[in-house]
Amino acid sequence: MKKTVIVSMVLLLGCRGVGYEPFEMPPYEMLRRQALAESRIPVKPGIPGETPFWNAYAHRFIYAPAFDFPETDSAGDYRFTLLADSLAEPLVFTADKPWKPLSPVWDQVPTGNVNLTVEAMKNGRAIGISGERRFYRASPYAGPYHHDSTGYRESAERLFRYLFHAPYIRYWMEHGEPDPGYGLYGYPAKMYSAVIGGMITFASLTEDPGEKEQALGIAAIVADKLIAISRPEGAPLEYFPPTYLGPIYADMVDEWRGESLADRMMLIYPAVAGQAYLDLFEVNGERKYLDAAVRIAESYRKTQLESGTWHLLVYLETGDPVSGNLVVPTGVISFLERLSSVTGCSGCAMVADRARSWIGDHLARDFNWEGQFEDQAPSDRYRNLSKGQACSYALQLLEETENEPRKVSEAEELIRFAEDQFVIWEDPVQGDYWGIRSEQWITPCVLEQYNFYTPVNASSADMIGVFRKAYQVTGNALYLAKAMDLANCILHVQDPESGHYPTYLVSNLLDQEGWINCMVYTARTILELSETCNPAR
Repeated sequence: MKKTVIVSMVLLLGCRGVGYEPFEMPPYEMLRRQALAESRIPVKPGIPGETPFWNAYAHRFIYAPAFDFPETDSAGDYRFTLLADSLAEPLVFTADKPWKPLSPVWDQVPTGNVNLTVEAMKNGRAIGISGERRFYRASPYAGPYHHDSTGYRESAERLFRYLFHAPYIRYWMEHGEPDPGYGLYGYPAKMYSAVIGGMITFASLTEDPGEKEQALGIAAIVADKLIAISRPEGAPLEYFPPTYLGPIYADMVDEWRGESLADRMMLIYPAVAGQAYLDLFEVNGERKYLDAAVRIAESYRKTQLESGTWHLLVYLETGDPVSGNLVVPTGVISFLERLSSVTGCSGCAMVADRARSWIGDHLARDFNWEGQFEDQAPSDRYRNLSKGQACSYALQLLEETENEPRKVSEAEELIRFAEDQFVIWEDPVQGDYWGIRSEQWITPCVLEQYNFYTPVNASSADMIGVFRKAYQVTGNALYLAKAMDLANCILHVQDPESGHYPTYLVSNLLDQEGWINCMVYTARTILELSETCNPAR
């Protein structure tokens, strides 16, 4: 629920430091009114025969939805009736099509369950029902929520120090191998890369020369191991690191995990390793890490489909697809474009351009932002939407707005989509997801995907990062307020003694060790937010 606090103080907590000058932010009441008014803007509304309706499997909305209801012959117009569980009287409006957005009354719809009926009308009389739907009207932003006495930079520094001393990190230095007691190392491309990135970041933060040397040493050990276990030269997926290795960690009985997955690879993850190799090359200058990144890029070039993207999940020995799903290639694009800037490789840029064209031709139009995670099976269209790649693409668009201002509106629609489906500001829909009751969620938070409808710190980081960038580009203070409130929740759940970031923002799961990649990504995002709040630091 909302808190009554002094506006200028709460918004700025966590953005403090040497040389800090307070932001001139609007009062929260103004931001709340703005958020409610903006919630009337629909997110990529479908048009029959032109634009697909992406929300067939969605059951909650912050922004005014539009549904795929068929037209009725001889109907003059359509009457929309919304009956909210908490309202005594329905909200009613008319429109010329049954699939028009609910914008005319959306800011009057209270948080909670809503029954929608759309009737075909002729001469003022109902001649049939075009469609019905029950959904949850989710709460728009109504901050402030949590506030904390710890600054963002200090919080992130404490997390990286926690990781530096974590036994499953120190094990690398002592044994040159992954700690067998940390089951998530069964996902090497993702988890080894996170260790590399985490140690490089810690090395950049610590002022102790010994700690810096040790951290970079660990990063090199892990990178060397990941290179050594990558696919051999001449293999269909040569030089790509494995997605799965050995017994696959499982902490929930219904998850799509098991040893049988070790015969396949998910092609979003080699780019993650490539980014880690580039990070390491930039700090130690050892050519072998740049070469490893170049080899990964070359394998992406060889395996790129005519369409411009890649098969999502493929068999190691043949390179044949496991399913018809395709990579949402935002991460691959970022890697290839970065490598191109480092090496001047025109071929990398060409591969990235083809992948970007595929996004523009498909996802930018149909919004099938499929959740792609190594522990979830590939899904049918729209059944398992997520927000990570949508946020990544929005960030890419926002980076390019100087030459193409129209991309700002495209990015903002992607941001609305991500917030609409996955951000929980308060009062979540009641339910049990993976054995976790929604009343146990610590809000404001961000859900990972439909198939894992659970708040994860890295999902909050996705939104913090894109809200921060949107604020920088547009100057819209509401974006910054949203970024800070999500960040303040991360600080709120951070362990006050160790500095650990819980992966799951769930009240009874805060003591779980969690995922290294989530901790590293979240802390790096918090650092970036600190730089936005306090550039003098």
